[in-house]
Amino acid sequence: MLPFMQALCVIAMIRLGLSTLGYNRLRHIVPVARHAAPPEMLRAVAWAVRRSARLVPGASCLTQALAAQFLLARRGFNSIIKVGVREEGGKILAHAWLISETQVVIGGSGTDLTDYTPIANLTGK
Repeated sequence: MLPFMQALCVIAMIRLGLSTLGYNRLRHIVPVARHAAPPEMLRAVAWAVRRSARLVPGASCLTQALAAQFLLARRGFNSIIKVGVREEGGKILAHAWLISETQVVIGGSGTDLTDYTPIANLTGK
């Protein structure tokens, strides 16, 4: 099982990194991974990231997706961050979520995400 404290440290580091370095520099910390993650690993990572994100101010959807991607990749499991946009009340809203194979790991369920038009797939390095 993925330790809660490990996820908390990763989220805090990524939150700080996104604020100071930006995504383009930070994305290089995610190792290249080639294997599909088993469902129990996806659940453990999602649980640890969601729980620890509550303790990190400003842990946005991108912060959480990048943290989960990093935690999975460190164990050799591949995933993709999807970024999508939608319009609401005349405003453009953006959202990031993480998928592994066809399963949403973190950032919503498949039905929650149908309103978003995907504009980017972020794979790390």
